[in-house]
Amino acid sequence: MDLETQAPPESGSPGRSQPPVIKLLALMLMVGGVVGIALSLAFIVNQRITVLIIGFGIASVLIFGWSALKGLDLWKGKPAGYKWAKILFAAQIPLINFSGFCYWFYTGLNVWFMVQWGNEPNPGFTQVGVYFNFGSALYFYVGYWAKVSAFAINPIAIAALIYLLANSPPYEQRLTEQAINPT
Repeated sequence: MDLETQAPPESGSPGRSQPPVIKLLALMLMVGGVVGIALSLAFIVNQRITVLIIGFGIASVLIFGWSALKGLDLWKGKPAGYKWAKILFAAQIPLINFSGFCYWFYTGLNVWFMVQWGNEPNPGFTQVGVYFNFGSALYFYVGYWAKVSAFAINPIAIAALIYLLANSPPYEQRLTEQAINPT
């Protein structure tokens, strides 16, 4: 046997076993995506039907569906899975809520390190806390007056992004794999 046949499988190769951390991240995207689709459909059904509600519901279903599909690609080690997992986890890092704008997004699991200030529940006071959630959520709103301002970061998403950046397949390998097996 030569050295090439004894070499361990390369990380990120389609059809090869992925490291457990990559499988866990893929599972977060897949399960979180499916849960997000279910919650988005429940949101649409339980609201008074308007064009805005239907539009936001469809956008949510598409985003969570994309998360689930790209989680499956990551599980399989496809280059597109690595690329989109980085984008999806980067999108899960911030929670921003201030007058006129609000955004947060997560799939599967999140922990928020949050700072809140504003009128409620204690006017003039700043609160610092840690918040933990299982499930999925997408919240995006522009144009209302927020009573509480908040900023938070999700250290799980930060760790996932750092891990994916450090453990993605080499660029040359991705190009070869995309030529052989387009995604």
